[in-house]
Amino acid sequence: MIAGVYNMTIDQGSTFRIIIGVQDSAYQPVDLVGATARMQVRSSSNNAGLLLEATSEDGEIIVDGTDGTLTVQISHEKTRLLIPSVAVYDLEIYMADGTVWKVLKGRCRIQGEVTR
Repeated sequence: MIAGVYNMTIDQGSTFRIIIGVQDSAYQPVDLVGATARMQVRSSSNNAGLLLEATSEDGEIIVDGTDGTLTVQISHEKTRLLIPSVAVYDLEIYMADGTVWKVLKGRCRIQGEVTR
């Protein structure tokens, strides 16, 4: 599976939510039963420091196995800690059979909060 490219914006201090439908080459939903997921944001792909991480284990990514969707929802408390910048991210799925798929990748613009 080739990762899709989507450049997103996270508003500092706001709840961030995105729903991603995962499809196979025949445009059918992928069975994600038993899968977990992880998304990381870094200032660059070779930077060791994390700006943000969301996982299905921490409840910030919901994997709907039968529907083939991932819902990423990050609280406003967590996004408030981000510093306005342009970074990179990717989102990976860890299938029950041990297969790892990078589903989505791209730039992540963190837009500064004005109202505090």
